[in-house]
Amino acid sequence: MTTRTSQLLGSFVVGEVPPNLVYQFLDADGVAINLTGFGTITFSWGLLDSSGLVLDPTSAAGSLADATTGQVQYAWTGAEFATTGEHAGLFYVNDGTTQYASQLIVWQVCSAIGAPPVP
Repeated sequence: MTTRTSQLLGSFVVGEVPPNLVYQFLDADGVAINLTGFGTITFSWGLLDSSGLVLDPTSAAGSLADATTGQVQYAWTGAEFATTGEHAGLFYVNDGTTQYASQLIVWQVCSAIGAPPVP
């Protein structure tokens, strides 16, 4: 059995602001964890160094997208895409007694090639 320990989002360009990041908390059997009553949702992220450590992590509030299906979300601000390199983040949810951490979420940020189109 293969266990996935991280989720790769893909590559982005410096300054990009994608749609909200949505993550679903699942138990070991793949069943959604009911997050009803979990009032603290945090997304912590930062630039990865060559040894896999997150440098200068930043934390921001996330929110419940659908508590009964274990879904949380984070609205990107653009600061997460300001520096080129490999980045990683984790969601944390807490109800005052129990805390869960997400799988590691990884994304790459690169410089733009040429001039991006103007909307």
